[in-house]
Amino acid sequence: MKKFIFISVLFITTLCFGQQFNLPPGSIVKGDVKVIDYSYKLENIEKYENFDFKTDYLYEFSSEELQQMKTQSPAVYDYYMAAVRYFGTLSDRVKKIFTIEELWHIYKFDQALKEKLLAY
Repeated sequence: MKKFIFISVLFITTLCFGQQFNLPPGSIVKGDVKVIDYSYKLENIEKYENFDFKTDYLYEFSSEELQQMKTQSPAVYDYYMAAVRYFGTLSDRVKKIFTIEELWHIYKFDQALKEKLLAY
């Protein structure tokens, strides 16, 4: 019963005071996370357009690392595949405005902007 109460209080506290992040399963946030608001780029799209945009969203991982992740940590692998699918649904215009690093930041830390980008 005590465990249930603790989890309930923790959940309610997180809802009331915590920022909702979309991190890989098992990730732990230590300290303050600097959430950058990239929405300013949508106000002056032409200024930030980069016509040489890249779409290698998983550049941090080798194919061997991805295969190992798939077998050893399926939930984490699914998280990254869901992110790639999300990035694939974004318009080319959005992909020209944001770098891969910025898109990852938005995907993980700015859920409102993440949803807003689907409409562009």
